[in-house]
Amino acid sequence: MVEGRNNMALVKFGSTKCRLCGETLQKGESVVAFPAFVPPNHAFFSFADCAYHQECFKAWVHVVSFQNLYESYRSIWDSRPANLSFKEAEEWGKHAFDKVFSEPVSE
Repeated sequence: MVEGRNNMALVKFGSTKCRLCGETLQKGESVVAFPAFVPPNHAFFSFADCAYHQECFKAWVHVVSFQNLYESYRSIWDSRPANLSFKEAEEWGKHAFDKVFSEPVSE
């Protein structure tokens, strides 16, 4: 996750579970969260729109690949054309991320 970015997963401390260890996230713990940015057909789909203990996330075998995927996504999203109508934005979004999400997951 990149600090200061909007659109993160919802976290309710004392209720939300870490996607990696399954333990409940508690207030005061360092937490990492990501928005729902991965399409359903991608290997990382079930890891987006989730929250993690920071230590669990940092130790995850796919942490670098997942962070790189998120950064690629954000780079494209942040450079989207300005002032598009809803319909134009929808059309742009249909193919803007094709290359990012078609690349295989690496270790």
